[in-house]
Amino acid sequence: MAKRIVIVGAGYAGIEAALKLYKKGRKDDLDITIIDRNPYHTLLTEIHEVAGNRVSEDTVKVPLADVFRNTNVNVVLDNVDKFDFEGKKVASATHEYPYDYLILAIGSTPNYFGIPGLEEHGFPLWSVEDAMRIRDHIERCFFKAATEPDEERRRKLLTFMVGGAGFTGVEMIGELGQWVKKLCRQHRIPRSEVRLVLVDMLDCVLSNLCDQNSRKAHEYMEKKLGVEIILSTAVKSVTEDSVELGNGTTIGTHTLIWAAGVRASDDVENMDVEKANSRRLSVDDYCRTKYENVYAIGDVGALKDEKGKPYPAMVETALQTAEGAAHNILASIRGG
Repeated sequence: MAKRIVIVGAGYAGIEAALKLYKKGRKDDLDITIIDRNPYHTLLTEIHEVAGNRVSEDTVKVPLADVFRNTNVNVVLDNVDKFDFEGKKVASATHEYPYDYLILAIGSTPNYFGIPGLEEHGFPLWSVEDAMRIRDHIERCFFKAATEPDEERRRKLLTFMVGGAGFTGVEMIGELGQWVKKLCRQHRIPRSEVRLVLVDMLDCVLSNLCDQNSRKAHEYMEKKLGVEIILSTAVKSVTEDSVELGNGTTIGTHTLIWAAGVRASDDVENMDVEKANSRRLSVDDYCRTKYENVYAIGDVGALKDEKGKPYPAMVETALQTAEGAAHNILASIRGG
């Protein structure tokens, strides 16, 4: 009888796991199903280009039908929100999916860290819809500023902040640095009136990189793009037209793009699984939760390095944990 493997989530980790299982498990009797609420995979590493009006939203959507066209992987469009690990099944509002092995690849969601006003007034960058909303908002700010007679209101409209100096935040502010040049020409606004601000509570940008590359990126943003970089400073609160920083400074702006970290998907709240930092699911060295047939990979899994620290929520982590989980499931099926 075929072993039923259900994968929830078609992000980088879910797709990689499905493809590895298909390719390496051709000699095994497998029934592989991947479930996602969208019929496409989103290239999350490129959505800043949509937000910065470099590319259209269609360029970051990859149809799942195309990804799995030449495989026997079952692609199901559904919103799974019930997880019965004891009964070995997951379910949506209308369907149940029994499994022998389950891979949770449900990703993450922006982490607002309880900062007052941030979720209500900030602009997260974690989906195609988020990117489109940011793009349209920035264009509206320039349209309004072009005819705004009040200097203070005009200044707020033309001040754009990005919270978080990791990869996403730096890429976003970089896109803005290029795009505002064109917007200024279109709306006859001097570039000197536009203020770009990057803020982070750490003491350097791109902290995952070596010191030399971090400094290089810092200098480029300041000198070439005119970005004001504020480090070792947290965002304290956010309103519709201002951002208060931990150093006591308040910056008037209608735009705070939030790219300062993620936490595991909200679906983990109702799971009977131990949680690590940022609500990620605790796993062993094989990416297994406390249930030996339930694996958690990508952003939702807290696989730890040799120092006991969870690997960062990055695409590389997603791909490698996905490959590892696929290998380990096949080993389990084969008695290895």
